[in-house]
Amino acid sequence: MKFDGYGTDDPRMGHILVDAPAGVPLASVLPAGDDAKPRIAFIGFPDDQGVARNGGRVGAAHGPEAALKYIRKVGTIVNAEYDVDLRTIHLVNAGPIQSAPNALSVEDAHVALRARVAEAVSAGFIPFVLGGGNNQSYPNARGLMDALPPATPLAVINIDAHMDVRPFVQGGLAHSGSPFQQLLNDAEFAGPTRRGHFVEFALQGSQCSAEHVAFLRSRDGRRHPGVGTTTDLVWLRDVVPSTPEGGAVGTSAFAAQFRLLLDECARGGEGAVFVSLDLDAVRGCDAPGVSCASPLGLTAQQALDICYVAGTHPAVKLVDLSEYNPKEEEYRTGRLVAMMAYYFAMGLTQRRK
Repeated sequence: MKFDGYGTDDPRMGHILVDAPAGVPLASVLPAGDDAKPRIAFIGFPDDQGVARNGGRVGAAHGPEAALKYIRKVGTIVNAEYDVDLRTIHLVNAGPIQSAPNALSVEDAHVALRARVAEAVSAGFIPFVLGGGNNQSYPNARGLMDALPPATPLAVINIDAHMDVRPFVQGGLAHSGSPFQQLLNDAEFAGPTRRGHFVEFALQGSQCSAEHVAFLRSRDGRRHPGVGTTTDLVWLRDVVPSTPEGGAVGTSAFAAQFRLLLDECARGGEGAVFVSLDLDAVRGCDAPGVSCASPLGLTAQQALDICYVAGTHPAVKLVDLSEYNPKEEEYRTGRLVAMMAYYFAMGLTQRRK
């Protein structure tokens, strides 16, 4: 694909991004005999009905389309600064899970997303799911569990200002604030084979109620014998401060902290990890286009470190990114989203080395 202003002398991610034809199984999209290359499948979740149910600002339903526009333009494919060539991996646009934003009910959208994630993982892809509301994270986790071998332990890291363990609303409806309450109440996640471990990372105390903290701690089997899950909280104050702007990605003390967390979640290499990124974990001056912006939070550099380190780590089998709201602000935040995808892809090129 050729982009206006980007010729063959300056190739971007869009030049190597394969658009999967609608209705074609992902397993047959890439050339036969090329299974050795790591592969990313971008999946769109254009839904913000869950945000509306939670009383949030709508607009994230248009996030996947806007994000993909900037992802296509980001580059370059060969990064001379880091000696990285993205042609050593496969990038596939698996498309949105519905024909138009909010075309399906929340419940039907969750079913479709769960199936698409399971298909991608089963076909050897690492799904990078672009939201959309954060209610996507529970069906994403369910899709991953559907595709993983039954005895594979699973850890989920929620990078977020909020805990998202709220109860259902309106007599039992899921929403953008409930995905991890659903996960922690999931019988398979809490079962003896998955041995679910859940980490809240970069939480902001001003946005997390004491009741929600108590709920999370009640799901920690180290505190409460007989509970099948374990949980950890990492507050924003506990996050290693960002180094001054600059320096090689993935080499900061913050990156080392996140890498250590992934190592712990991988449980000696036998476990799988799902990294869930809510953009409102990033401070509003770096990511103004979110459903619930805050003046506090991670820096853009820390967000890129997270994505790069996650890309390098063999336990990471799924990433989602929630709450990009181009209705609030498109360009700056869209560029950050694209750079996060780019740095994850750069990290993935290093995973097999």
